[in-house]
Amino acid sequence: MDGANRHLEVHVSSRATGKVVPNAQPAITLTDTSGIAMSQDVNAMAMQGIGAGIADRHYGDNVKLTVGHMYKVLVKVKGEKATFTFKA
Repeated sequence: MDGANRHLEVHVSSRATGKVVPNAQPAITLTDTSGIAMSQDVNAMAMQGIGAGIADRHYGDNVKLTVGHMYKVLVKVKGEKATFTFKA
């Protein structure tokens, strides 16, 4: 399925304590690295699972992904950066 909507979420925790950072306000960029690299900013909305509480606080939104493509996610929070890649 090309252009399938998927939920992209990131969890932000403190390096010192390992605890969830409740008001992190991350900037998330999603890049399709298959072929011509195309980037998009992800609307990083704060969410948590129903009944899970603050321990499940995460940030993200629905994004369109192309099956078989490789993606890179860049997350920035207060000058700190983290990246990961995945195949849709």
